[in-house]
Amino acid sequence: MFACVWNVLKKSMPSEVIKDYEEIQRIYKLPVMDADGKQTKYFDLPDPNGLHHRFNLSDLAPYGGAIAQNYV
Repeated sequence: MFACVWNVLKKSMPSEVIKDYEEIQRIYKLPVMDADGKQTKYFDLPDPNGLHHRFNLSDLAPYGGAIAQNYV
């Protein structure tokens, strides 16, 4: 849910704000909301023939406090 909201915000907020969030997250190595490491940026769908199909997911959201505190 948070990733969905984050990706909607990324499309609607000014690009300068998004770049600022991403830069701060990178500089300070802030965590993303990934269900305590259980969520990945993709999922694999197995194929009955032994193959698998990989689907890339949307960007993971920054931790909730960053959005709530800094973009008011």
